[in-house]
Amino acid sequence: MIRPKCLVVPAGVLQRQLFPPSVREHLDQLADVVYSDREDLSSSDLAAMLPGHRAVITGWGSPKLTTEVLDAAEHLAIVAHAAGSVRFMLPDPPEDFFRRGLRITSATRIMSRYVAELSLCLAIACLRRLPRFREDMKQSDLWWGTHSDLNPDTLIEQRVGIVGLGSIAWELVRLLEPFGCEIWGYSRHMTAEATAASGVQLVGLEELLSGCPIIFLLAAVRPDTMKLIDRERLKLIPDGSVIINTARGALVDEEALIEELEAGRLWAGLDVTEPEPPAADSALRTLPNVLLTPHVGGPVPSRYWEMGAFVVEELGRFFLGEELQGEITERRLEGIA
Repeated sequence: MIRPKCLVVPAGVLQRQLFPPSVREHLDQLADVVYSDREDLSSSDLAAMLPGHRAVITGWGSPKLTTEVLDAAEHLAIVAHAAGSVRFMLPDPPEDFFRRGLRITSATRIMSRYVAELSLCLAIACLRRLPRFREDMKQSDLWWGTHSDLNPDTLIEQRVGIVGLGSIAWELVRLLEPFGCEIWGYSRHMTAEATAASGVQLVGLEELLSGCPIIFLLAAVRPDTMKLIDRERLKLIPDGSVIINTARGALVDEEALIEELEAGRLWAGLDVTEPEPPAADSALRTLPNVLLTPHVGGPVPSRYWEMGAFVVEELGRFFLGEELQGEITERRLEGIA
């Protein structure tokens, strides 16, 4: 039996992080593997390398799968993406990829647990007013901050709202279990029956925004979700509430959000902005009621190997004709970032 050939596109440090010896050994058992040694591959370079390969593993920074690339990859059957979103990598339109009978899978489920972890971290930090306490402690003898006029709060037994019920949201629901929260969710694609089994009450967006003091934005950005949280909807959020965005900055009318933050009405934990990074003079960089992180919600470097291991396992399932666990179909692509 002829062994399949697999091209690994990530190179350099990222390649070593994704494919430590144990993961590399597993992949070598499945296929004849070519590891790229170039970190600056263009789509044209990839087109020249792909002929003869049945599988390709991609990652952050991989070149776009243009029509030129797909035309050259006559033996290609599967793309395994050792990261999350694949939209940036697919041709325009993405239908050109799927109509060729190609399949694609990604390590989104691995990334989701870490994005959920950071979401939880940002929420607790904002509820406890840590951004402001940290700054105050630099220049004062403030102590016993729970008695301050910042009114620090807790996550325990609070009502929490989650906008967008995808894989990250369900990881977050799992992490919230010990806190005894009442969880409301908003989704255009889920039914109340489906969410109830996980203890999530499905509600309308306006009801969620006006009724939850802690709001997590986890929806995918699509034409119909751009600035989903607009000026009018921001005004529905009660004073003192916390809004966490670890999805995409484009979900929010950022100018309107800054106005609410400057008025001191809300607290925000933001791992994403629009654009990224925010402008040098953006108020998001300096407001004391904002905890801003530089899009670091995914796995920490010491855990990158999990994404490599996952896509290698996916290739093993594919070569055996088994069901893929992270497959992104054309229909599923419509509902994810």
